[in-house]
Amino acid sequence: MPELSDLWPAFAAALCALAAMRPAEALGRRLGLVDRPGGALKIHAEPTPRSGGVALLAGLLVAALVGWALDHPLLNQREAAVGLLLFGLGAWDDKSPRSPKLRMVLQVAIYLFGYAVGLRAHPGWPAWGVFLSGLIWFVVVVNAANFYDGMDGLLSLTALAAFAVWGAAAGSLGIAPALTLAAAGALAGFLPRNWHPGRIFLGDGGSFLVGFMFYMTLVRGAEGGFGPVPGLLIAALPVCDAGAATLDRIARRTNVWTGDRDHLYDIMARLGLRPRSIALLLGLLSGLCALTAVVVAPLGTAVRWVTVVAVYVLFTAVVLAMRRRYRVGG
Repeated sequence: MPELSDLWPAFAAALCALAAMRPAEALGRRLGLVDRPGGALKIHAEPTPRSGGVALLAGLLVAALVGWALDHPLLNQREAAVGLLLFGLGAWDDKSPRSPKLRMVLQVAIYLFGYAVGLRAHPGWPAWGVFLSGLIWFVVVVNAANFYDGMDGLLSLTALAAFAVWGAAAGSLGIAPALTLAAAGALAGFLPRNWHPGRIFLGDGGSFLVGFMFYMTLVRGAEGGFGPVPGLLIAALPVCDAGAATLDRIARRTNVWTGDRDHLYDIMARLGLRPRSIALLLGLLSGLCALTAVVVAPLGTAVRWVTVVAVYVLFTAVVLAMRRRYRVGG
């Protein structure tokens, strides 16, 4: 079980995010950060602020301050700087949407900045392997979180379940759990207003921040001596959904940068499940992925890698099959 000093920042994050929700909604409306209905990719019926990331960021910052006051730091300065840069990029995109290619170029630039100042995963590979694997995972997981944020409560509950399960067990594995638990706490404070029917969305600023928290679980796990596998498993659901979408678009020779309504959660909705049921089911699956990471982390390297390959192949194959069977237009 986590120590009390690991839990206080999480409690503070939850309370702060919850208290910041209505001010964040008001700020979003005032600044024009509003997602309006209409268009093929919109499923909500009312104009909805996209400024939930502000409340999430506030919760994480307060948690960091509480951790600092308890002499139990969650983030160092370079980690906090990278997170803030990612949030800023997403908020900029929320205000005035940019092209996916430009966003990716800027994400790479943020990663390069972080790498230059010493933020890197340490799986024990050669330097070039650490650099490339970190770059690929950073870009993939940030964008996967963004793609997955397409239904009320989905990304917030998926990430909350993963972070809560991993954070509850990380301490017993010798991995500092405070940051992961704080992320779970901030999402718990955000979720009530994001639950269907959502009154506020994470927006790109918030989803990029969630993606960064996924990235940090890989960094912490690798620093703890378990390599990148726990982080890969914890983020498996959004990453496999995004990977299946990309592979499907390549196979169909369509633009990989263009969104669609054939993600796993969209298909589940077309099969008759309600948004709350979808979020709960996928949140449960995400928690099981994190539990799998807990179980295999202490095992041998071969077992860990076989597990992550099996999970990724299974999830991606299932989503690809569902996309081909139930895609929009048949």
